[in-house]
Amino acid sequence: MAARNAKGKEKPYKLATGAGRYLQVMSNGNRYRRMKYRHAGKENLLSIGVYSEVTLKEACDRRDGARAQLRDGKDPSEEKQLGKLRVDARDIRVPMAGQARN
Repeated sequence: MAARNAKGKEKPYKLATGAGRYLQVMSNGNRYRRMKYRHAGKENLLSIGVYSEVTLKEACDRRDGARAQLRDGKDPSEEKQLGKLRVDARDIRVPMAGQARN
């Protein structure tokens, strides 16, 4: 309920939701679901999504997935970036020898 009624203030602020997850409310009123975690001795931040687009259940599922990656010794932010690169790489079309380019 507090997340739904959260309004922007002069400075961005955080509303803790538990297990390292929180809602960051920006000064313009935009709200983002984020997760703070430690990997290899460093504190990191994982963006889970925009408040209006990611439900609480989806945020919990993504947090659980990130925590599983941490248990496996992987950095969730790096895994997210690698996933984006894999998707981008599938979209690249390389013409074979002798084929005309469009």
